[in-house]
Amino acid sequence: MDDSVRQLLHVTQDNMRKHIGPFKREFQKIGNTFTSLSLAFEIEEESYSTPLTMAIKNTGETYNQIGGLFEQQPKYDIVPLLEGLHEYKGLLSTFPDILTVHKGAMIKVRECQKSQEDGKISESDYQAVSSRADVISYALLAEINHFQHERVTDFKLLMQNYLKEQISFYQKITSKLEDTLAMYEKA
Repeated sequence: MDDSVRQLLHVTQDNMRKHIGPFKREFQKIGNTFTSLSLAFEIEEESYSTPLTMAIKNTGETYNQIGGLFEQQPKYDIVPLLEGLHEYKGLLSTFPDILTVHKGAMIKVRECQKSQEDGKISESDYQAVSSRADVISYALLAEINHFQHERVTDFKLLMQNYLKEQISFYQKITSKLEDTLAMYEKA
């Protein structure tokens, strides 16, 4: 899971940079070209071309607005996802240390068992060490089990939010484009 989280972090950060930079610029470039085209149509002041001129001008404005939507979108979908991924990256980074503590406890139990067999420590001392190691083992298993359950809940919520915001984003774009298309029906 650690590698998957790192990879998803990298890809989503890259996607966020694209939204803020290249995607925004490309849509604004398209918008500016439509706006320039509308200026060429404005030269002709005939009433029959005015609706088309306004529709083309609106197309340019719409694409500029879509560029702005791309710039703003990451804070609604990518940033919350990144925050959750960073949290899990931090959690996952602690597991090797936790497993090292558990491994150390198991090594100590084996050493004490050998010492008890050699008569260096009493059976009760060995049982006390073994009991404490069992507590560590049970705590580790409980933490892993809890982590697995929380992971399912957390990622379900992260992914639902991400996808809902993506749907909303593309619906806004679709709505803007449909409104602009309607202007051509009247032109």
